[in-house]
Amino acid sequence: MQETRIRLDKQLQKAPGYKYVPLSDGNGELQFSAIDALIKSGETVTHLDSVELVNGNIVIKYTAEDGNQQVVSTPLNFSETDIHVADARLENPSAGIYRLKITESNGTVHTVDLTSLLAVVTQNTEYITLSGNGTPESPLNATLSQAFLNTLPRVLDNLEDVTVTQLLLDNELAKGGSTVLAWDHTDLQWKPKAATTLGHTNDLTEIFRDLVEGNNVNLSYSISQIDTSSIKVYRNGLRMEPTIDYRFNDPSLPNGIILNSGFTGNYPEKIIVDYRLKPGVPQS
Repeated sequence: MQETRIRLDKQLQKAPGYKYVPLSDGNGELQFSAIDALIKSGETVTHLDSVELVNGNIVIKYTAEDGNQQVVSTPLNFSETDIHVADARLENPSAGIYRLKITESNGTVHTVDLTSLLAVVTQNTEYITLSGNGTPESPLNATLSQAFLNTLPRVLDNLEDVTVTQLLLDNELAKGGSTVLAWDHTDLQWKPKAATTLGHTNDLTEIFRDLVEGNNVNLSYSISQIDTSSIKVYRNGLRMEPTIDYRFNDPSLPNGIILNSGFTGNYPEKIIVDYRLKPGVPQS
């Protein structure tokens, strides 16, 4: 019988850390080793590449965790059989139920339920509303929403999408000037509008030439009728700065643009004034 040596100092020695186990070496001496280094992880990453039926064997090709493709095969317990389909019909025994009935030449019948495949889960979006489930009784329909239609450019043909009543047209014509079509964001309709009521169409330019005396020019409209933020004054082609080079709102000159330095008479000067009327102010 082989003699077994036991050293109490080794048996009583503490492990050097967490998850260490004692192992005997070639001389029978106990050594401590980390268990993580000894045991390979049980979970591996394997990718299935293909499954084929070859000469009665099922052949599986996969890529193991080391990146190399592996091939395993096993014989099937039945042989390959040619199936001859004598008939295949789509049946609809009741509402919402669809199945494929396949009949082989030997009389064997197979039934495949297609109901779950035909049903379509509908989900509406901001621009499209879906209805139906894709079956013959309830076809899938897509309806464009009004939000989508509002994004399309409008083509006016024979006053399509235009709200025009004689009273509305007469009211706008009575305001003077031209009448144009404008998009009403509240009613979502094109409506006639007097051009004089649209601020961006009321931009005016007045030119004063051969100025040799005085220190002001009088516009065709009073300052109270003008959007003062739109006033731009040019003296001999150079734009002037408000309050520093000119001012307005002088009660004694209701239409006046007053220059801080007047005309000297040494040579004729030219003043150009751009401005925009307030909404609702008719052009004369």
